[in-house]
Amino acid sequence: MKRVFYLTATFLLVSALTFAQDTLRKRKFYIGAFASPDYSYRKLFNSDPGIGNFIKSERDSTEIPKIAYTFGLDFLYKINKWIALSFGVQYSLKGYQTKNQTLVFGPPPRRGGATILVTPTNDHLTYNYNYIDIPLRVDIYLSKDKVAPFITTGIATNVFLYSKNISYLTYADGHRTSTSSSSTDNFSIINPQFQLGAGVDIALKKSRLRILPIARVSVLSMNSDPIKEYLWSAGLGISYLFGI
Repeated sequence: MKRVFYLTATFLLVSALTFAQDTLRKRKFYIGAFASPDYSYRKLFNSDPGIGNFIKSERDSTEIPKIAYTFGLDFLYKINKWIALSFGVQYSLKGYQTKNQTLVFGPPPRRGGATILVTPTNDHLTYNYNYIDIPLRVDIYLSKDKVAPFITTGIATNVFLYSKNISYLTYADGHRTSTSSSSTDNFSIINPQFQLGAGVDIALKKSRLRILPIARVSVLSMNSDPIKEYLWSAGLGISYLFGI
């Protein structure tokens, strides 16, 4: 009787484990968190052949990329072993900055023979653009292994929130001050970005770890000025997803 009981219990345990494994293998929908440190900049195009050429040249000589970021929710739907859809809702900071610029003023004021240091010596500007990103990409897997490389491409609908420009001033005595200004004027509310990347998908027991170097390039200008600005960025996306 005990032997029958043990055999029955063993059979039920093996069946349960097999069913659980089959269920895991059949998981199609995953949800989790996404984060990406980004290297962000812009490309300028001039539609004004007059003064615009000078402005574009000056900006290209003084502005440089900056470190930005993207984070939020990430979703994955496995259509089959080779194709998946990835999408999400994420917050992103994009933009660029200026080089550290030396400021030149007239002779500083003097009082009682002593120079009064009241003027800044260096200036540094950062241009920050805040968006809600809604990416939708198609993932093509190159392997059925648990550690599977894949390529991905798609479009992100980026919804503009606001811009925030920050000026950092450095003074001769070493102290620094900063001032900021925010705006929502003269910006395109919707700024689609083409996305292209290649990464690796690591299948765990009930979850997936995805590491994805990805490039993003704006399809439309972010503003309506004669000098058009097209944002772009390159980042290292990391997402951790749970199957449901």
